[in-house]
Amino acid sequence: MNLNNKLDNLPLHFIVGAGRSGTTLLRAMLNAHPRISCTPEVKPIMTFYHYANYSPLPKQLITDFVKFNKLRYGSKALKKKFDSTQHGGISFEDFVAVLQQQLPNLNYGNFCKLALLYLNRADKTIDNTDLLVDKNPGYTFNVEALLQLYPQAKVAVAIRDYRSYALSQKQSQANNLFSRFLGRRATTSAYFWQLHYTEVIRLQQKYPGQINMIAYEDLITNKKDILQSLCNFWQISLHDNMLHHEQHLTTADEPDDDTLSERQRKTKGDVSKTTFTNRLEAWKNELSPAEIQTCEAICGEIGTPFGYQPTQNISNTQRLWVYLSRALPIAITYISTQLFMKHYYSLPLGIRNFLIKYLKFKH
Repeated sequence: MNLNNKLDNLPLHFIVGAGRSGTTLLRAMLNAHPRISCTPEVKPIMTFYHYANYSPLPKQLITDFVKFNKLRYGSKALKKKFDSTQHGGISFEDFVAVLQQQLPNLNYGNFCKLALLYLNRADKTIDNTDLLVDKNPGYTFNVEALLQLYPQAKVAVAIRDYRSYALSQKQSQANNLFSRFLGRRATTSAYFWQLHYTEVIRLQQKYPGQINMIAYEDLITNKKDILQSLCNFWQISLHDNMLHHEQHLTTADEPDDDTLSERQRKTKGDVSKTTFTNRLEAWKNELSPAEIQTCEAICGEIGTPFGYQPTQNISNTQRLWVYLSRALPIAITYISTQLFMKHYYSLPLGIRNFLIKYLKFKH
């Protein structure tokens, strides 16, 4: 079977949802399965989506792919990440040579599958992978485009109590635009959460059977049943390694890479630990009453169908007052979500590269 046929037969599914909802933990659990390759937050599919309808694919796609990855990782980090022969990896340059050789035989969907396999882990190749999963919380607003390219794909949506989400953002050390300027406010975190799951409800209605919710709280307290349900959804067998993921971490999950930020090391360190339940309701003590009220006014109606019950009855008048009194941060959150998430990949690649280089945007 040639490479293109192998890629055609390799299922690709997705993990989306508001960030800080357990997607990195879920990725570590999936990668513990010997036949599942679940990628980190690399974004070749949407980054180069403007090439999706090209046949054959132009050589410019390779040029753009190389430039983007060097810009995103930095030349030094790229070399460290992909030239590590002790992990059985091939160099980035050698992989680019493979892409150049195979380009005439690949459609855009299969080009991206090959890129995802390479950008994830050296030990998960097309020959020993039965399922490829692209984990990108930021793809929540791009699900329709993804399903146009991969009509058989199924999407797992990670979700977390909006109050826990607001607390996590408040305590975050992440050095990105959202965390620095918006994410540490209860108002903007709650509204950001609400925008995500309003979109998810719309997707559930439009794509019944292709959207599966994964609640962070259920993943922590009932891991086996949730992973079994997810494996059934994606039609692959549950492997015992997934239940003990902390014993089966790979170099992709371990927090020992000196090219990572402090926040990235903490996140990777967290997934290496046994999961605990003692922080699930920390928001009750660590958010102020005013912050809880704000979160519930903004998210209560959307959160209730997902099982997140508000602690107080908030009238429509109170809800309206929250929106009016916080109109500016809510407006900024809405605009930034539209520009930097929902319509981000409609921007020319040159503008997106500018944002990555000069504003340290992570896309």
